[in-house]
Amino acid sequence: MTIENVGDLEYLNNVVSEGLRIQPPVRNSTPRHLSGEMKLGKYHILKDQALVVMMAAVHRHSKQWQRPDDFLPERFDSAHPLSLTPDGKKRNTFSFVPFMGGKRICFGKTFAMANLKLITTYFTQCFDFELCDERYSKDNLPISHMAATKIVPIMTRISTR
Repeated sequence: MTIENVGDLEYLNNVVSEGLRIQPPVRNSTPRHLSGEMKLGKYHILKDQALVVMMAAVHRHSKQWQRPDDFLPERFDSAHPLSLTPDGKKRNTFSFVPFMGGKRICFGKTFAMANLKLITTYFTQCFDFELCDERYSKDNLPISHMAATKIVPIMTRISTR
């Protein structure tokens, strides 16, 4: 993939966004303690209880995303039918929050996005990648996780173009 025109740049933005949707840089938000009682949907939350946003769950919510487990960059193209909810409506603004949002948005978001696009462009122009780990297939790809366990490497063949 080379960035030769505006369409390519838009597609790169879509690919990076879809990658962040599938694998958000942080799986959960930091806990926020409520200063007062609150009703959130059908849940009643008491004062001083902690709330945590699970970004991985928000990014795969079946009422907001069509085919939520598939990697489909075109879902970030506003002209594509996949950009809508399964009901055909516009997605909730907060259905995609890899860097959170509102007053609590990550101040490094712009820097991170620029680096992701730069590195993705460089890697795809200079290298070919092949997953050669028998544990994984097209339908069973590895996912990132945070745990106090031994990290098992994912075997990948990288060759120059």
